[in-house]
Amino acid sequence: MTEKIFYKSLYQTEFDAEVLDVIDGRGLVLDRTLFYPGGGGQPCDLGFINGLEVVNVYEHDGVIVHELKDLNINLKKVHGVIDWARRFEMMQQHLGEHIFAAVLYNKFNINTLRMRIENGAASLDLDKVVDENIIREAESEANEIIWKNIPVEVFNADIEDIKKFSRKQPPSKAGIKAVRVVKISGVDYVPCCGLHVKNTGEVGVIKFVKAEHDKNFTRVYIKCGRGAFNWLSVLVQEAHKIQIALTCGGHEIYNRVETLQNDLKEIASRNKILLEQIALMQTDKIMSKALKSQGGFIIAPEVLDYKDLKFIKDEEDIINYVKILFKELTKALGVIALLGCKINKERTFIIFGSNKCAKNIDVRKIFNEALKMIEGKGGGSGVCAQGFGSKPENLIEAVNKACESSLKLF
Repeated sequence: MTEKIFYKSLYQTEFDAEVLDVIDGRGLVLDRTLFYPGGGGQPCDLGFINGLEVVNVYEHDGVIVHELKDLNINLKKVHGVIDWARRFEMMQQHLGEHIFAAVLYNKFNINTLRMRIENGAASLDLDKVVDENIIREAESEANEIIWKNIPVEVFNADIEDIKKFSRKQPPSKAGIKAVRVVKISGVDYVPCCGLHVKNTGEVGVIKFVKAEHDKNFTRVYIKCGRGAFNWLSVLVQEAHKIQIALTCGGHEIYNRVETLQNDLKEIASRNKILLEQIALMQTDKIMSKALKSQGGFIIAPEVLDYKDLKFIKDEEDIINYVKILFKELTKALGVIALLGCKINKERTFIIFGSNKCAKNIDVRKIFNEALKMIEGKGGGSGVCAQGFGSKPENLIEAVNKACESSLKLF
């Protein structure tokens, strides 16, 4: 059994120990350790042992294994140093989660099903769909508790006491008589194996980040302590940049962005009308070169190039323009449009088809042949098939061959 000195000396950062065993050539077993092996939603500690990087720590049957990036198997006595900045932030996040969960439970009767700390945030899975106004109210009250600087008590409690006082039920394993409990007087009493700062004030601040809602539960993300400070610092810097760019005050950012969004929607709407007008003029040009198939259908092939579409700046708008052109060409029942477009130096787009009400027309065969030539992927129906290819240099040939086949097929 490894002596867990991280429980006894919570704020100690260095320790000496003896090597008891080596697991699988890289896992070091020590007689004592400050490295927390993870649990209760809290990740393990990281750091160094004799200058060698510790990349993972886990516990198995009471034995704590320290996985090192490089391991000197001749180690007998070692000196360990934990990454204190990381550990302290984890303790801040963990106690912050306890406080937040306690407020949700005590004031709103909302249970936290599980908690995890990852990517610099704590997430809580709540047992019901929760309105964000309630979450923000809980955030405010949780911070008030932090600023009261209430001491945190950690002790082993009897199972019966836990059943009586805790917001969570104790483990149901047979034979367990006492369980480690974390208590914040007047706020929370809950079984937990994790590490926490010694008083609520050391959490610093809790900041609600976002909520994800499902049919039956809500996942809430919060940041606490140093993690919250770093996150908010970045947000403030970005907000300041936006203020400068928009020449507005901090409280005017949203209104200014909303105005810009509305302006962009109006511009996009005007742009679509212009593209439709240009497509209509292009349609007349294409139809003037159209050919008649042996079945009496009008075959209208056309290859476009992004270099010639200088009035369109965005690649997505180029694709939309080709689709608008296709729609204009196929308004008439007897027209089969075979359109291709070089979107950029490495990408091409094709769309083949006819009016959706047309009968006895199925372009899929000639479409698939063209798709192979441009090394593309796509699909669709007999009256509208479209796809993208990676061989723009083969596009003209692909459309021309499709045109030749169409003259014979239709």
